[in-house]
Amino acid sequence: MNWSEIKIWYILAGLGLFLFGITLLEDAIKNLAGRSFKNFLQKHTGNPIKAVIAGALTTGVMQSSSMVILLVMSFTGAGIIGLKNGIGMILGANLGTTITGWIVALLGFKINLEDFFLPVIAIGSLSMIFFNSAKILQIGRLLLGFGLMFMGLEYMKQGFINFAQHVDLSLLTGKPMLLFLLFGFLLAAAIRSSSAAIMIILSSLAAGTVDLTQAGYLVIGADLGTSVTGILGTINANAIRKKTGWSQFYINVITAVLTVILFKPIFFLISKAGIYDPIIAVVTFHSSFNLLGIIFILPFINKFSELIDKYITTERKTISKYLPYTNTKEVISAIDALKDETFSFLQLAIQDRHSYFVSDKNINDHQDYFALKAYENEIFDHSLKIYENRLSATEVTEIQDLFSAIRSATLAVKDMKDIYHNMEECKNSSHDHIYSLHKSIVENEQLFKRKISTLLGVHGDDEMTKDLQADIENNYNKMKTTLFDIYKSKQNFDLASMLNMVREIRDSENLIVKAYESFLKANRVG
Repeated sequence: MNWSEIKIWYILAGLGLFLFGITLLEDAIKNLAGRSFKNFLQKHTGNPIKAVIAGALTTGVMQSSSMVILLVMSFTGAGIIGLKNGIGMILGANLGTTITGWIVALLGFKINLEDFFLPVIAIGSLSMIFFNSAKILQIGRLLLGFGLMFMGLEYMKQGFINFAQHVDLSLLTGKPMLLFLLFGFLLAAAIRSSSAAIMIILSSLAAGTVDLTQAGYLVIGADLGTSVTGILGTINANAIRKKTGWSQFYINVITAVLTVILFKPIFFLISKAGIYDPIIAVVTFHSSFNLLGIIFILPFINKFSELIDKYITTERKTISKYLPYTNTKEVISAIDALKDETFSFLQLAIQDRHSYFVSDKNINDHQDYFALKAYENEIFDHSLKIYENRLSATEVTEIQDLFSAIRSATLAVKDMKDIYHNMEECKNSSHDHIYSLHKSIVENEQLFKRKISTLLGVHGDDEMTKDLQADIENNYNKMKTTLFDIYKSKQNFDLASMLNMVREIRDSENLIVKAYESFLKANRVG
């Protein structure tokens, strides 16, 4: 074997085109997918059996499991179909891809990817250039992305093709069967095509360089090797697309292990069926073990999708403390977790807001605020899964009150972010009265923080809440009066900005109290 025949730049260029293409495709699908299209996909993949059938038929028509897997990843990544439906389609695609083997075995037909992707790229790119319609532009992006994906796969394939064509499988004679499985995996992974790998294996079987058993293990490995395409599609992918890509890998691993265990019984049944032609026997074996994988995994698809959802994550660590570790299907425990998460969020928001008054360092980058925003978005993302359940009116009210608490707390911190520059001017002012006003503002904030923290701790005291709201308004009026008095004596400062500052402080405090009241209301409802 001559390793120098591997064309590294073809492989790297192909990888770049592949990843760029899948990004274009997913963006176009997001922009094009209307309600009717989403409903169509959801209707035809609405349960696991429908999803399997849809995946098998689509792959049979397209003659490429890689194409279907990438489409499924794009659909799940764009939020058009759910993870469980995507897994069902992947199971079907694994069976549908064996049709290519039957065509090769029975007709000797070979598909040329170049005949497919060049017209698609041409139509897609020219549509983007010569048409002004927004819809046509997105269709062009979709076609271009679709074509570039498979142009990339073809380049990667060409990078290995000379090497693959000169592979002498007779070198493996006498070696352990698992080595044949590994070789089949590497072959399919390298040329990015189970169809091409199957053709090489069938050619070797026809030439007598491998026997039926060895060919069987090579096919198992080749089937597993196609998972590499899906794994490549998870690079820089969002969480759901990553989960879809890795689910294909685990499905194929489970199927491969099951097939190795039942290898002899499967071939025994094939021989009992009167199939003696080794070429037909191998493609029958290929179809049989993928069907076996469907039969084995399908009854457990709910549990399988839950495990994938739980353990396959993006590299970014979660900020949330409770929601990621809760089963959102269990509504009561999920809402309890959301309450705990909201309480944690309010504590953090109060602390972040407080830092604008007392921080010794310049916080113009507002990193704490943007981290709080990320936390807010993460809570909402996790919580939306709770809405997938059938909720009572009380449960809906609880969730909405908690969302309101979180939103109000975020806005309270945003108010302080918006006037931080005024606070700094006040703090660094050469006017003694303005500097004294800043000291009063900080003292009021220290008192406010103690009171609101106490309220959070006792989880409900209406009298304390009313007293705090009265204090907020009194302090606001005092600060306004102070500013007008200062302005009468020394008019060389921006009165409008200072009045806006004390109003924003008042509004920020009221928003924190409102957040507390919404949180308290949710707890009382529950």
